[in-house]
Amino acid sequence: MDRSYEAEFAELVAAKGAALRRTAYLMCGDWHLAADLVQAAFVKIHLHWRRIRRHESFDAYLRTVLFHAYLIEEQPIQPIGRDEAS
Repeated sequence: MDRSYEAEFAELVAAKGAALRRTAYLMCGDWHLAADLVQAAFVKIHLHWRRIRRHESFDAYLRTVLFHAYLIEEQPIQPIGRDEAS
């Protein structure tokens, strides 16, 4: 990875991190979980950063990734091999 790639991503985290954490807090009502959700979102964004960094509606994409991280966190764990009807 080149330096400009990492610097650009670091600028994104610095610029959007606090606002994204507030948005996550509105979703979950817990500041610690909100920080975890933001971290998960930034990890996913970083994996595809070269492809999406010039995306026209990047802020909306960032919030969508955050929301998906929230949904994954809030999904109930289903036991494997058990019927609910029994």
